[in-house]
Order: sequence, then structure tokens, then C-alpha cells
Amino acid sequence: IAETLRVNSEHIHLVIDTLNKMQKEEEETIGPLDFKMFLKDSRALIGMELHREEREIPVIEDIERRLPAIKGNPTLLAQVFVNLFKNAIDAMEGVPEKKITVKADIDPENSRFLKIDFTDTGSGIPADILPRIFDFRFTTKGKKGQGIGLNQSKLIIEKFGGTLTCSSEVGKGTTFTLRLPLWKEKANGNG
Repeated sequence: IAETLRVNSEHIHLVIDTLNKMQKEEEETIGPLDFKMFLKDSRALIGMELHREEREIPVIEDIERRLPAIKGNPTLLAQVFVNLFKNAIDAMEGVPEKKITVKADIDPENSRFLKIDFTDTGSGIPADILPRIFDFRFTTKGKKGQGIGLNQSKLIIEKFGGTLTCSSEVGKGTTFTLRLPLWKEKANGNG
């Protein structure tokens, strides 16, 4: 219980920190990130939730070996991934085959972006609800949800110059697709 409180406290701190940084428009906090290292750190943040005795959830990584750095902020991006992990865990409650897959590679449609598919084997999102999942204060979790996580996640990814979209099939699962710009050093007049 103490560990759960600690993780939830960290999550609340991340939300507050995220909102403060987004409000201040701190562009200097955006820099190059190693996605593989970042994902490892994000998994550590949510680790206890993934490894409870009653619901061991494997996370399969299909990540290209040599990825260039992406543009982002580690605190803000951690908030996005913690939210995606938590939503996936909730969506897989009662589902016998639980699995999260994170696939990352250069976007085949635009080589200036990293494409990340975050897929769960959860209950899926009905087609009539799917267009509303990024709306502020919209939740399917009743009193358990506040309806800010996905809205905030989309705003964060867009702040980095990327996109966050979702596809889902009821009974099969959900995929969130993030496209994050690759980090490019700004030209400083030398070439």
C-alpha cells in the first residue's frame, strides 16, 4: 500500500509539473532524447502496476536498434507514457491474454519522425466513443477517471511538433500511435 501511494504521489507530481511547464511554454526544456533509455525509465515508473501478482502484464518491445534522438522533454514525455501504461492496464482488466507491445522505428511515411505504436490487448474502445477520447474531461472510467490524461498527452506530443492518434477494435485492443520529430541540431551559421 505504501508503494502504491508513493507511485500515485509521483504521478500527481508529474501531472502538476507538466501543467506548470506547459503553461510557462518553457521551450528550453525541450531537447534530444534517447527513446530506448526513456522507455526503460518510463517502465520503471509504472513497474509496480505491471507486476502485481494478480495481473502480471508482459511488455514486448519491438524497437529498432539504432534510433536517432527524438525531440522532447523527459518529464513531459514520461507523463504521456505513464498515462498510456495506466490506461492499457485498466483496459485489460478481466482480459485473459494481457500484453502491451511498444514498437518504434523511423516513420515510413515521413523519415523526419519516429513512429511509436503502443498497443494493448484490452477490451477496445467502441467506435462511437473513439472520436471523443482526447476531449478534455471525457472519461469512460466513471468516478475512477478525470478525463485529463489523454487530452494532456495529446497536447504534450503536439507541443513537441508530433501527433498522437488512436485506433481500436472492441474485444481486440487499442493502439496509440505517436509520431515524434527526430532531434535536429539547429544550424548555427557553420554550414
